[in-house]
Amino acid sequence: MSDPANLIDEVIGRDAYLSLVEWSGGISLYVPATLDNSAGRELIQQLGQEAAEKLSAWAGGSSIAVPAELWRLRRKRQRDILAMRRRGMTVQEISRKFTYQARYTERQIYRLLSDAENAS
Repeated sequence: MSDPANLIDEVIGRDAYLSLVEWSGGISLYVPATLDNSAGRELIQQLGQEAAEKLSAWAGGSSIAVPAELWRLRRKRQRDILAMRRRGMTVQEISRKFTYQARYTERQIYRLLSDAENAS
């Protein structure tokens, strides 16, 4: 099953959609028809119970093309990084948090913070 990104977003909600893109963006994802197996448990772990149930009800038993939408992920991470900074985290602490997830260096964190502050 191949659907526009906005349809998936409408089905499971924006936060779950961004989690889905971060987890499986750019690949086809098999959506289990039932969540009581390992694939279903993984979907719940990645999206949360409610979103996983909605996605399974909508596309269970088929595959969906999950858009990469890297620009959305960058914007989400930028907001997350700005929020962490406002809570008092150092750039080094933030960089450590994103080292494996997004492979952001301290320099990239500074650039994202600067871009976010200039956009405000």
